[in-house]
Amino acid sequence: MDNPHFLGQTGVSVQNRFEIFNPRESAVTQNTTQATSNVTRDDFVQSNMDSKMLHMFDELRFIRQEQVNNSLTICNFQTNLSGMNDKLNRVIHVANSQSDLLKAMAYKSIDLEARSRRNNLIFRGFMESTGENCFQIVRDFLQNRLNIDGDNIYLTRAHRTGKFVRNRYQARPIIVNFRDYNDTEYIMNKVRLLKGTMQSIDYDYPREIQEARSRLWPKLKELRKQYPEAKSVIIYPAKLLHNGRIVLDELPDWNKYVGANRIQMVEQIQQVSQQRTAQPRPPNVLL
Repeated sequence: MDNPHFLGQTGVSVQNRFEIFNPRESAVTQNTTQATSNVTRDDFVQSNMDSKMLHMFDELRFIRQEQVNNSLTICNFQTNLSGMNDKLNRVIHVANSQSDLLKAMAYKSIDLEARSRRNNLIFRGFMESTGENCFQIVRDFLQNRLNIDGDNIYLTRAHRTGKFVRNRYQARPIIVNFRDYNDTEYIMNKVRLLKGTMQSIDYDYPREIQEARSRLWPKLKELRKQYPEAKSVIIYPAKLLHNGRIVLDELPDWNKYVGANRIQMVEQIQQVSQQRTAQPRPPNVLL
């Protein structure tokens, strides 16, 4: 009882209660779970005061260690989340760059196709008959309706386009390829003579440009009716001009993508890929 190192009848030395405040993180980490799990509610109620305090202190140390582990887990999660956001931004950048590259390739292919057809004209409104000669039909039409000597214009090819259906009246368009581009421009300058007739002549544009220009025709007719003295025209590829001013552009990104540098776009994508490959992998923190 007189021993200063013992308190009451607990049998637990006073020095031991001071020593538990010393650093022993590893021992607590390894033994706390087992100690807390072995103590039941009845054992805690029946134990003496010092045992209860020690048990409560171990519980607090266990909770503190769990908080430290959770903090480390959250920090590791935030680090991984930041890396994932960076990867996601890179993927989005590459996807956008690839989308721009595809658009540039599409616009350039349409432009090349249109230029390859620049010597073609499409003649519409001609009744079709068996055994007809499309070359002669076009030459006679140029001579009789447009006052153009067909013998002075060299026609490379001339044929009907579209599916032929037997036993049905048809007037499929005639597509004509001219050797000289100047001949096509000369003919198109006289198309105004066909106003009010069933025949028409048009450029042989790709489908994308044809559809875009067809959307401009109602607006063009409206402008010409409203301003008969003004000059309203549709220019390549699909721009509506009124007195030299752009009123409507159905392909507003045309110049952006047709004039784009495809090699530069590919280099931008490669730079992102190289940066991703060279980036060190963040270490994983296992708790």
